Amino acid sequence: MSVPARVIPGPGRDPGLRRAVRAEPLRPLGNGWVVRPGAAADERPGRDGQRAAVQAELACSPLPLYLLPPPYTRFELVGSIAALRPEETTPGTLLALGVSRPEEDWPILQDLVPRLSARYPALPIVLRVQHPPCPGSLDLARRMGTLRIRAVLSEDDPVPEILRDAMTSPPDLGDDVVDWLSIRGLRLTPHVAGVLREIFRRAAQRTDLDGLLRSIGAPPSTVRKWFRMNGLPSPGQWHDVARALWAALRLQREPGTPLLATALALGYADHSALSRRMVQLFGLRPGVIRELLGWELLLDRWLTRKESLP
Repeated sequence: MSVPARVIPGPGRDPGLRRAVRAEPLRPLGNGWVVRPGAAADERPGRDGQRAAVQAELACSPLPLYLLPPPYTRFELVGSIAALRPEETTPGTLLALGVSRPEEDWPILQDLVPRLSARYPALPIVLRVQHPPCPGSLDLARRMGTLRIRAVLSEDDPVPEILRDAMTSPPDLGDDVVDWLSIRGLRLTPHVAGVLREIFRRAAQRTDLDGLLRSIGAPPSTVRKWFRMNGLPSPGQWHDVARALWAALRLQREPGTPLLATALALGYADHSALSRRMVQLFGLRPGVIRELLGWELLLDRWLTRKESLP
């Protein structure tokens, strides 16, 4: 994966949370990382066990952990991992990890980032570094990409601008979504994963689902059967979400572009049609989505709504 140096592709807050979080300006920080001895980098316990492992890991570690909410100008130090509840954070918040030098802290990142990603799938992870990586460090960029670390930020960086580029221009949304669904706990067969990958890759250009499926050699009736047998939302619902995610990313990337222009570019009849769809799928209006960065929160909100249905 070819990425720019230091950019790695890929409701109000509860009063109790406010007490556990304090805001601070962007500034250098010391290295407080601790790694659990003997941890396996590819260790992937079940979702409940993973949640407990992460809570235990961070409860006894002086890990600098921050929230970075919109408009992405201030890091908020998390005082207690027990108080970190994503459903109570501002929509669009990122999770920032404090490190000294990414190259030196790589073994720690390799162990902890997958755990955090599984515990907080709606919070994309970025790094807040004291010493930026060497320019053009492509090997480090590649390794960061495998962990889905979205950006590396230092004191003097224009943080909102870097994040806007890193969070709204995925090199391969299909691959990213399928990997994220696995991290979130969905078990996908190879056939289903392959179809989902192509739906999210092509939905911005292909508004006709059956035509999209035939273009990849997947008979629509067979695909619907695969999804039904796996207990998943129908291919049509995934296609709707994929189109809306592409629209959301365009709104975030080009905040000055009129909603109507985005709607027409993505195949919606008008701006009202796109607005209604976003509210139906994500529970958020386009004006709110425009101020956020990234797609993980939106897809997580949709899946959570689907999971809550009887």
